[in-house]
Amino acid sequence: MSTRTFQAHAARQSILSPLLKKCRKIRPRSLAYRIRSLYCAADVIDPTLFDGPAINALPVLAQVPWRRPLYTWETPGWDGLVQHLLISVKYPINPALIWAPVHSVGRHLYSRFNREATRAIQTLAHIGGGGSVRDARRLGMLPRCLTRRMDHVLLTLEGELSLTEAVRTAQVQVLGGPRPLAHQLTQTILRSLHDDETEAWWQEILNWLCQQPTVQDHHIRGMVDWMAHQRQHNGDVLSTDRAKLRRRLTSLKLSQALHASQRWHERHVRPTARVGGPLPGCGVEGLEHEDSAGKWTLEEIREGAALAAEGVALRHCVASYAPRIRQGTSAIFSLRLDGARRLTVELRPETRQIVQARGFCNRAPRPEERAILDAWAQRAGLEVRSV
Repeated sequence: MSTRTFQAHAARQSILSPLLKKCRKIRPRSLAYRIRSLYCAADVIDPTLFDGPAINALPVLAQVPWRRPLYTWETPGWDGLVQHLLISVKYPINPALIWAPVHSVGRHLYSRFNREATRAIQTLAHIGGGGSVRDARRLGMLPRCLTRRMDHVLLTLEGELSLTEAVRTAQVQVLGGPRPLAHQLTQTILRSLHDDETEAWWQEILNWLCQQPTVQDHHIRGMVDWMAHQRQHNGDVLSTDRAKLRRRLTSLKLSQALHASQRWHERHVRPTARVGGPLPGCGVEGLEHEDSAGKWTLEEIREGAALAAEGVALRHCVASYAPRIRQGTSAIFSLRLDGARRLTVELRPETRQIVQARGFCNRAPRPEERAILDAWAQRAGLEVRSV
């Protein structure tokens, strides 16, 4: 065995060993055995799987019935593995659907089973066995509110998309909206699929949003938060009843929605500004960088009062993220240029992913700000999921 081959084998074993140890804690034991078998088969057939995000989707792949035995797998790669285990139809399957479980489960070393990745692999197994998207909706794998045109778009999408991103893209495309709108929606609470009643309500909202050609990208998140609050508390502008909602949306103007959203955010942030107290850290170091524009600093916010001040200064609702920070599911960093606030950045410590970066009134990052985020991600070993 050459030195390079030995080093590659040792690197794989350093990844494989902790994964196999975690399999011992999984119940039922039959599922743990299937996951362990997938890891060992990947180590033998295609070791390159350990270098990409597909290795994290193997536990999800073990949850669905296989159409062929694992020991006859020969074609390397995630797509070859999926084609062998799940797909029995003769017609080709959209590659975006094959890779949807990988992008749904995330790109970190090990992921617990999550609902979206489970839905993605169940949908893939259903379609790979000859089932239709319509039946997948009836069985609860996809929202029931999707139309046949949306089903067709879902089967023909291209690109690296998670299941939720594919569903939002199909909805926006059929309803007549621009594709960037779907990307903005996946940065809000619509980043995950909800129950059928909630999804049907949101589809009415998406239909209204797609008919607003002048809506700006940085307004989407604020309006979606406000609309979600209206639905949860049965607000005075939007109704939880779909028939009443349609009638109200026909007379609702974009300027009225923006004004109501802005007033709600101001009332929502100010009470939180009085709540102080320390916040736990995530263990990720910030950044200091100097260039022709000035001195950039990226520091983690560790105080409740500072978090509220960030939201008041940049006119967004980051103060409401305090419970997530205390639970350890989020960490908030402030990007400043010569002391002036420029961006608020959300980091998921568990996955080490930068999932949000917003400026004044939820505007998107500018090119020079995105360059600083990329430099920070490269230095700290983070991934810029989408900002």
